[in-house]
Amino acid sequence: MINKITIPAILQELIGEISQLKPEFITGIYLTGSLTLNDFHPDKSDIDFLVLCTIMPKDGFRLLLNKLHKKIDRKFKKPKLSGCYITLGNLNAKNAQTTKTLSYHEGLMNECAFEMAPVTLYELKTTAITLFGIPAQALPVAVEIRDVNKFLSENINSYWKNWIAKHSSFNIHQLLLIFTPRLTEGVL
Repeated sequence: MINKITIPAILQELIGEISQLKPEFITGIYLTGSLTLNDFHPDKSDIDFLVLCTIMPKDGFRLLLNKLHKKIDRKFKKPKLSGCYITLGNLNAKNAQTTKTLSYHEGLMNECAFEMAPVTLYELKTTAITLFGIPAQALPVAVEIRDVNKFLSENINSYWKNWIAKHSSFNIHQLLLIFTPRLTEGVL
């Protein structure tokens, strides 16, 4: 069971460890996701974060960041950190396919496309909690609700449609009619 002290301790560890590595590297550290949306479930949810960097971490520094995250994972079994490192110039949902982030998720550090850009950026713009640096609402985030709606529609009709087809004996069209209004009603 996770007590109320665990989450602040994990966040303090993250901020402290990154600051010790290379203080000039950080422009800001933000929380997004279930914690900021009051939908955090201790046994299921991750602590979603975004670190705004002056430059993207390169080889040796990436290894240090990976070690930092592994150290936090060993020290705190749950909840896990899940998030990305990104630069100020990449806070644009339109560039999501070409934007590279350094992502830490499920114990793995990878450079990848900013796949959840519209959702993450919209949360950064509207509900994020600033842990350090420039206030989230003052960041030049380029995303609109229509970007989020388009992303969710495409996600429902690709990823989730395929997932349901693999894992369900129900007719896919019946399930999409049931799920679609509920999945999109919160963002319309």
